[in-house]
Amino acid sequence: MRTDASGWLEAAVAELDESWLTTVVDSGIDEVLGQIAEVSGDHAVQAGILEMGYEAMRSLAPALGTAWWSDPEVPRAGMECARLFAQRGLPPTVLMKSYRVGQTHLWRVAMRSAKSEIADPELRLQVLELAWERLHRWIEFVLPRLSDVYEAERDHWIRGDLARRAEMITAILTGATITPDHASRILNHPMRGAQTALVLWAGLDVTESRAMVGLQALAARIAGAVNADGPLIHSTSSRELWVWLRTGIRQHVDNLTPAVDPHGNDMWVAIGRGGEGIDGFRSSHTEARAAQRVVVDAHKPERVTFYDDVEIVSLLSRDRVAMRALMQHELGGLASPDNRGQRLRETALAYLSCERNITAAAKQLQTHRNTVAYRLRQIDELLPAPISGHRHHLELALMLADTFGVQLIAQPGTRR
Repeated sequence: MRTDASGWLEAAVAELDESWLTTVVDSGIDEVLGQIAEVSGDHAVQAGILEMGYEAMRSLAPALGTAWWSDPEVPRAGMECARLFAQRGLPPTVLMKSYRVGQTHLWRVAMRSAKSEIADPELRLQVLELAWERLHRWIEFVLPRLSDVYEAERDHWIRGDLARRAEMITAILTGATITPDHASRILNHPMRGAQTALVLWAGLDVTESRAMVGLQALAARIAGAVNADGPLIHSTSSRELWVWLRTGIRQHVDNLTPAVDPHGNDMWVAIGRGGEGIDGFRSSHTEARAAQRVVVDAHKPERVTFYDDVEIVSLLSRDRVAMRALMQHELGGLASPDNRGQRLRETALAYLSCERNITAAAKQLQTHRNTVAYRLRQIDELLPAPISGHRHHLELALMLADTFGVQLIAQPGTRR
């Protein structure tokens, strides 16, 4: 066993593995999101903070275990997050606070580990003092450089054409009174006629450089698939685009799936209903964002999601406590997370959506009507009330379970 602080800390850092890093970062991100209200509800910012946390830990760990290091490489994800904060108009203090909250969380982890693993109180104190010195040194090196990245991006954003477009889009979406002709000139996008909004985003498994190129190409493919010229594209981060098309899309649904996922890319599309002019531009975007929130939380997300198809679950899921209460009250024993529970819930939902017609439900499920009848008897044994009773509440609960999974009942704090 090493009895000097530097040697002990070096050995401890060398033993850290990916599982430990993931656990610490995930719990730290929960604290960041819980303490910084400015980033709540913003999927792109939350994804950026998560990636920033992982990369920061990979950069910080060697610094903790080294007696001295020259200037470390500033985490690239941190720089991307700084740019994203600037583009979103979030103050730089929010970026700094996210690092400080993460620093405090990591220090608590370090103190607990030292207490449990170092019996000698003198050695424990020396290790903690050394760890704090190195952690502080790393933070004080990184934060000023992220601040420089933030200011450079904010300056570019404010003074460039992108800023004027972003300001116009923000003004429209926040309900400002703007004439269609003025908006059309600033956005270089005709604002009269049909407007359909989409939100495109990439998962964390896609590198940032590939994500932006892929999303831009995806927007172009979708526009081509629905015969829409010149989509208006607004980049909100390196992993998300807002897009508007001057057309309706629903009639082209068969063309969308091959356009979205030709090579199995980790990318998704949420689509609002179309509307006319500036009002349609705004309302369709609100619906596309609502559909995106459903997809992000769904346990089996579709690549292409229309707001029309998730409107009910979107509205019901705005109050997560009430949603879980409805599912728990209505499903009873049907909320089992195993394969049998899922099969019975699918049968119950098909039966209710087919107006309690066993034959129609069997056809929808591609099974024999006797199988459906047998499952319905099992379902009645598990439900708090017979399936023939208050249909609408049960059907809503089944729709929520089908979208979000029954795990939400048992684990209300799960962050997806």
